[in-house]
Amino acid sequence: MFLKKSFVVAATLCICLFFLYLYFTRDVNKLQQWGTVTTTDDTLETDKDSSTYRNWGNVATMEDTLSSSQETESEEDSSTCRKCPWGIVSTTENTLSMSVSRFLKLEGWCIVVCYYGMNTKPEYDPQTADRAFGKKKGVVYLNASKNTGYLYAISRGATAIWDFDDDHMLKYWIKDAAPRGAPSLDDAATLQENILAVRPRDHLWPTYNPYPHLGAPALLSWPRGLPLDDIRKDHCSNARVEPVTANSKSIAVLQSLSDYRPDVDDVFGSLVSTPFYFHQTQKTRPLVVPKGVLSPYNSQSTLHFQPAFWALYLPVTVDPQIRDIWRSYIAQRLFWDAGLTVGFLRRPIVIHRSDGDAFKGLGNYTTTMVASSRTQHLVEYLMNWKSAHKLLSQRAEQLWSDLHQEGYVGYQDVAMVKKWLQQLAKINYTFPTLNEVGTNMIRDRNFVEHYVDPTDAEETAAWMLNLTSTKAKNDVVHICAPNTVPKAIQQTCLDKVFTFWTSDLHFGTRLDVPSVLAAWGQKVILAIGDTKSRHPEVWQHKGIRQYERVSDVIRNHFARTAFMNTRLTEQMVQENFEFYKSDPLIESTDAFFCLFQPGMCEMWMPFNRTIIFIPAHRYSMGRCTKEEFERLNEHLIALATMKNPKHIIAASSTYDLEQLRHYTGLDVLPLFSYGGYYVGNHTYNPTREEIPIFVRSKEFLNDGFVSKVKNFTIVDVKQLYPWFQFSDLVKHRAVIYLPYAVMSYKITELYVLNIPLFFPSMKYLQTVKGLGGDRSILAYDWCGGGPRSQGSIKDSEMKPHPCSTHPYSPSLWGSGHMEAEYYWIQFSDFFEWPHITYFDDFEDLERKLKAANFTMIHNLMVEENKRREQVLHQNWCHVFNNMHTGQKVPLNYAQAIKDLYNVPRLQMY
Repeated sequence: MFLKKSFVVAATLCICLFFLYLYFTRDVNKLQQWGTVTTTDDTLETDKDSSTYRNWGNVATMEDTLSSSQETESEEDSSTCRKCPWGIVSTTENTLSMSVSRFLKLEGWCIVVCYYGMNTKPEYDPQTADRAFGKKKGVVYLNASKNTGYLYAISRGATAIWDFDDDHMLKYWIKDAAPRGAPSLDDAATLQENILAVRPRDHLWPTYNPYPHLGAPALLSWPRGLPLDDIRKDHCSNARVEPVTANSKSIAVLQSLSDYRPDVDDVFGSLVSTPFYFHQTQKTRPLVVPKGVLSPYNSQSTLHFQPAFWALYLPVTVDPQIRDIWRSYIAQRLFWDAGLTVGFLRRPIVIHRSDGDAFKGLGNYTTTMVASSRTQHLVEYLMNWKSAHKLLSQRAEQLWSDLHQEGYVGYQDVAMVKKWLQQLAKINYTFPTLNEVGTNMIRDRNFVEHYVDPTDAEETAAWMLNLTSTKAKNDVVHICAPNTVPKAIQQTCLDKVFTFWTSDLHFGTRLDVPSVLAAWGQKVILAIGDTKSRHPEVWQHKGIRQYERVSDVIRNHFARTAFMNTRLTEQMVQENFEFYKSDPLIESTDAFFCLFQPGMCEMWMPFNRTIIFIPAHRYSMGRCTKEEFERLNEHLIALATMKNPKHIIAASSTYDLEQLRHYTGLDVLPLFSYGGYYVGNHTYNPTREEIPIFVRSKEFLNDGFVSKVKNFTIVDVKQLYPWFQFSDLVKHRAVIYLPYAVMSYKITELYVLNIPLFFPSMKYLQTVKGLGGDRSILAYDWCGGGPRSQGSIKDSEMKPHPCSTHPYSPSLWGSGHMEAEYYWIQFSDFFEWPHITYFDDFEDLERKLKAANFTMIHNLMVEENKRREQVLHQNWCHVFNNMHTGQKVPLNYAQAIKDLYNVPRLQMY
């Protein structure tokens, strides 16, 4: 009987222990599957390295996690990604976000892409990353949580860690693009020994709201995670600041606020209309938070320095909506003991944009109020927490244990933090020493703890609900285009031949798109008044037909282009319609396409045919008043939403795509310039010593630029070839190009020839004040040339679409708008395309020419142009598959525009 009872007791005890084990590991399992590590360096793609990043909760595995990875790391990878800053991003998307794309273009940074929870790696792994880096190493993919990514970067000797997500895009990502005073991640990560900063003066409140001081457009603004009961307190939000000098070693974290959709809670979203931007200022001093004060920072756009790496751990048992905020509060309490502080950059260096609505003010009061109340209690607890331990790591372990005892975090976090700290010690991370001045929060206070009167809390809730009820009820919800890099649309082309019509005014566009379409078995009608070309053989292609029957409207439009007059009136549209409405070729046409000048597509709107709008220059050229500009945008939005016929809104370059997005909010299809079908096949055979230089603006040739390059013969291409052929250019090992435009067909042609190209860097462009007026539609109004006429549209009248995330107008240019100038120049083709070499000055050019492996660059360009051709073909397949055919051409103009667009007239004048 005794043995039987003993057996029952033992069995019961085993069952209880089993269920206790399941309970205490339920959230640890959420962080299992560290998964396969993938990197652009093949030396890390080994079974041994892959197997090490599995099972957060397995102590034995964790002990070997980082050491085995280091054993397999090559010397080359070590030199690439050691002692450099890292970015850590988590993603749940297969497509390449704009946030990750821009980060990949930063020089000198490595990145860990954490895709935990996804079935497959992001589709841009690894080719897109390789292309963005130009085959440079430093991209690691982990099927894991961010905590794993942090440890990986720390084990590689990270000097700083940029903690971000794939909704937060850098404003400046090209090296040296940010003018003096503009926000830049590179500048933020490079701290001087002593930093001029500001801090709240005599701040005696437990929390601090940095938004008002940092330029929020309304005083009623606060960061996510700030206790709602503190919002109305002047002590929290309106403290005066004083200048201070901070030692860089004391800076633990620098938070960047976000423009467009700042990090706010749902209550704020219901009270205040967004998007909004923080005030732009030339002041650069960061705002630092004094010891004894808590201010929330997030995991979306935060820069962490080595002394704070130990505090990166994200809790797993806290609500995901606030776990990064609670991490920040817990970390700051320990920062005080180590003499560390948190700072906020004076201006946002990122733009936050989520897919879908421009802003969703959900007004989830219950969730937000509960989280706020819980956070308020956490703040109170942290303000009074003390520890007698002598080491910071011991205090950290004690604090997490105490927080578990108080019910703030689960036991899983206690266990995980212990393992986290052990792993940091194993990779020889140096913890900061305690700073006795800050130990135990010694400072002069008027109170011991912050007490919240329940009545005061109720008043705060009522105050917010009242404000919500007074908010405008007619807020418009905008559906925004996806926040991803334009890519190939994978689909099978319909086996059908279409007929396309163009009356483009530009030689480059008349050569490129017709040659592309004809090469793919399509038919093109060229109805233009001038057939001169450097490549007349292109127009002899069997799929291309030159049509001599040209309306006076098109002929005159062509003639006026020489005088920069491309305006379009209602009379012109109607006259063109009357001329062509019964034309048999028009009847056989399936679609019209327009690139330069793109607004010419408006004259084809009455014909009941597919319109393919593909600007190869500023899309609104020739629309020179506010009314004309707005009418064009209305037409584009109307065309984009029509079902029959189906229309396509596209762009020939990234710059024009982004400008279109900025003003229309449309999801623009990339039909980028290519040139390969009319340039032809020319073998790269560098037999000549000269290096041709293409220059249009003489201001680029500063102080005898060419003569200062001593060891290379640089010659103006016009001196070498008064009228060059493409076969001439491939005889040179390289070409130097000094651009005057963000996109030009000359650049397209040189690139598709696979000749190594050397372009001025952003640093060089800043010495010549940008590219000049060609980039902006306001520089030349294309309505008659010469000085802009009175009544022409102003930038203030060109309102961006609510979905636009661009912080600057693309129409601003000149010395007074340098931040806008260099922000938009980043979208230039020559900064978008890989394998181009950039030089800062003539000495740097000579160094780059000496060091260049021209054959390797040529081979990389060959592969890139193959990829570009494939993407272009896929996207044109999308056009073919969405075209409607068989519609009748209307015979009555007024009836046509009424039936198609429900308007009495198309143009304003």
